[in-house]
Amino acid sequence: MPEVNGQKFPYTEEGMKAAKEAEMEVLETPGDDRLMKLAEEADMAEEEAMPMMDGDFTLNKVNGVVDGLNRVNRLFQAPPYPSFETVPDRFPPEFIKNLQMVDAAVISSGMEEYKFDLEDIKDDQDLVQLRGKLDAMASDKSFKAFLTKPIGTGEIQQEAGMGNKPTDLGRGPVSPSPSAEGGDAEVDLFMARMA
Repeated sequence: MPEVNGQKFPYTEEGMKAAKEAEMEVLETPGDDRLMKLAEEADMAEEEAMPMMDGDFTLNKVNGVVDGLNRVNRLFQAPPYPSFETVPDRFPPEFIKNLQMVDAAVISSGMEEYKFDLEDIKDDQDLVQLRGKLDAMASDKSFKAFLTKPIGTGEIQQEAGMGNKPTDLGRGPVSPSPSAEGGDAEVDLFMARMA
């Protein structure tokens, strides 16, 4: 006898039809509702774990940070973030995630002078400082070079015995790397500029 959710059905036409209906009931709503509820709970937990920018801000200074962020977003080839029409009671998760992406890149680049902590931002003066850091990193050639550096040309890859040869990503011919030409002095000069 076919069994659906602990219930047995006879091998008759009516029994098979009843088994199919019971199976469809099991597959439909309860699972979808449960999955939706789990997804909503996960989203809420993620939002609660996010750092908050909480303080007394003016719209002009908030949108100044948005302008600086959008200059950096261009380096990431990310879409611009829209300006705020009013100062939000709680900043949207997308805005916080965008700032966290920038901060993660700063940490990876080792450029500590651009590091910021969102929870330390409490007033307009803090927003002015954040805007200044965003503007400075958007103009910093070393930071731009870090973001555009091809993956696979770092020291870790060299130590692991992986090649240092740049690849053509559809942008035309790629020039050989300085170390491939034996130009250790050029590599040292480049590394000194990155520091």
